[in-house]
Amino acid sequence: MSASKNMFDKDTNKTPGLFIAVPGELRGYELAHKRHRKLPWRELFQPSIKLAHEGFKIGKALAKAIADNEKEILSDETLCEVFCRSNTKTILKENDPIRFPKLAETFRNIADGGADAFYDGSLTQDILDDIKTAGGIITREDQCSLSYSTYSKVSYSLSSKSLSTVRNKTLTYHRIIEAFRFADAKKRKLGDPPEKDVTESVLQIVKEMTSDSFADCIRSNIKDDIKQEQYDVQCSNYPADDFKQYKNFPDDEHGTSHLSVIAEDGSAVAVTSSINTYFGSKVMSGSTGIMFNDQMNDFCKPKLGNGQDDDCSCCKNNLIKPGDPEPCVLWL
Repeated sequence: MSASKNMFDKDTNKTPGLFIAVPGELRGYELAHKRHRKLPWRELFQPSIKLAHEGFKIGKALAKAIADNEKEILSDETLCEVFCRSNTKTILKENDPIRFPKLAETFRNIADGGADAFYDGSLTQDILDDIKTAGGIITREDQCSLSYSTYSKVSYSLSSKSLSTVRNKTLTYHRIIEAFRFADAKKRKLGDPPEKDVTESVLQIVKEMTSDSFADCIRSNIKDDIKQEQYDVQCSNYPADDFKQYKNFPDDEHGTSHLSVIAEDGSAVAVTSSINTYFGSKVMSGSTGIMFNDQMNDFCKPKLGNGQDDDCSCCKNNLIKPGDPEPCVLWL
């Protein structure tokens, strides 16, 4: 509720705490557990508690992420407590052991107290204090008012006769990349805001993107022997402005992880999780061991105080407003 459209106007120093959004993932897991549970809530946390407490050896991917953020880690006492060697104060390398004792204790609290321990319970004030110290503006009201929404998912049923593969892999990759670029142009128009008029606008865009006519439009503009910079998008049913971002290469994406699990009984769960960039906001809670996100970066921001161009002309459905969720989803 404390967020506003112009909250970054005067933040020329890019205060890390301002980029922290209220973490909503735990509430999503709570909903999934209430609807589909088989195991007790507390039991679900035990493997993660054990891993965080006992530690593990750093793999290649984590080692690279640590190295890429060496400057920020070495300059932050809380980060260095976890990601630095205690005797030399240099960053951890591949195959070094790493432990998260404070995070293990936080998991124990959530296992015993449920999601409420995080949002309005034993952990809440420590979390809020750490965010405030980093320059953030999240309040207890923000934490307590967080809720989840459920929507009908966009889906397509595959039969044994409807799926096939191709021989020419190189051509297929070319077509996939081109299709992704068209989709990126439309992606900027999406959002998850609660206002009725904007929600209807987003749903209309989704309906359009999943229509046969839109697929025909995209298909007709993908040339097998020409790269995207060399031709203009032409579709009689869709204005050229719909694809004005198409000629630009999409920005590098970052941070999001996806997990799909299929059980022996045929049940399945798909979860998309993110704190956004490597190490999120670069703010770690000294009291709980939680690495805070920088999800406020996922919203479009009006013209910044440092003279940067307004990036909201094509994504008005994703402006910062109090109570708005960032574009995210938990599929059940």
